[in-house]
Amino acid sequence: MTLTNQHTWFGCGLTEEVPYTMGHGDFWVTLFTKNYTGVYDMYNAKKGDGYPCFDELFHDCGGFAGHQDIFNVDVVRTGLTTESTFSRLLKTGDPKDWVVSVDGNHLLCAYGDQVEGREKEREREGIDAHKRQQEVSLFFVLTS
Repeated sequence: MTLTNQHTWFGCGLTEEVPYTMGHGDFWVTLFTKNYTGVYDMYNAKKGDGYPCFDELFHDCGGFAGHQDIFNVDVVRTGLTTESTFSRLLKTGDPKDWVVSVDGNHLLCAYGDQVEGREKEREREGIDAHKRQQEVSLFFVLTS
């Protein structure tokens, strides 16, 4: 995932639940903020839009813990471009993750207006108040 001309969080996520909003979505969010820098596996336990929580949390995140299923993470910022790469299994076995289907998935992507260096709670507000949200069709290309 790559974001240009912004210094902020950005992410994409899967949902197969109609009406294809953030509700019960499985998200991969890139943060580039001090010790929070990385790509995080997140989940929205709510029915509608709202702040996704870290997947492995129990309280306020669906009442059950998931797993951090992202690995081989790399986040690089050069000038005004932030690029993140990561790996994830197509089928993780995590009840908070949607299976990546060879037939396609519904993908949501967004970025926010997080100001670097804010406290954790301020970052949460930024993730919940994203600037853009759009549904797109995505077909994954599987390689070995």
